[in-house]
Amino acid sequence: MAEEKRYADSPVWKELSGRRILLMGVKSSLKQSFLQNLSHMGTQMGWEFQVQEDPKEIRKGDLIFIFGLVREKRYASWKELRSLLETLRLLEGSEFEAAAFITGTEVYGRLYGKERTIREDEMGYVSHLLEEDTGSFCMRMAENLAGRLAREKNLPVKILRTARTWEDTVSDTVLAEGVAGDFGSHIQQLIQGAVLALLWGKPGQAYNLPWEETSFEENSQNRSPLSPIPLKPDTEKLEQLRKG
Repeated sequence: MAEEKRYADSPVWKELSGRRILLMGVKSSLKQSFLQNLSHMGTQMGWEFQVQEDPKEIRKGDLIFIFGLVREKRYASWKELRSLLETLRLLEGSEFEAAAFITGTEVYGRLYGKERTIREDEMGYVSHLLEEDTGSFCMRMAENLAGRLAREKNLPVKILRTARTWEDTVSDTVLAEGVAGDFGSHIQQLIQGAVLALLWGKPGQAYNLPWEETSFEENSQNRSPLSPIPLKPDTEKLEQLRKG
């Protein structure tokens, strides 16, 4: 109950009142969950805002989430990357309020050593030649463009990363859990973290989104000391935004 109240009382929801939130980019279970849950969560808090998927135009004052979860391999991943780059370029010349580009923790690549939570500035090994790395490599490239738009074009674009194991764990039930569950469920915590970074994060900066601890338990128990460590994202940077 305390956790539910913590998320329900966040002032971030008041800032969405009367706004238009655009969902763009690659189709995924996460994008669909945002579409289903955002309006519902706003209604719970008493704040109404419009959520629109893949709009024909970007208007002044819009808030934008661009989903860049490239999970395909080989040619399909490069095709999705091209589509993402075209979407990101739509931001140039638009008078939107803020945008967040959402990727996955696969961008960190393979990291070794002592098991730990991974900060946003830690990057491991990713190969553009390995089939299993093509999605990670493409997401890194897209993140680089998003960061360039913020630094060189002075656009209010942030980068958000979600844990792959978390999405895989809940992908089959994410819609039912999020909409039917109490305020403060795992999907709603993730969405609120994304909204927080969208509104209060610094342009060009990356933020790890909340994740579910139990989604990593089996991986940790079976890991060889010579294997890459589990990509558990450190969310302290996001928590600092919450604390103001």
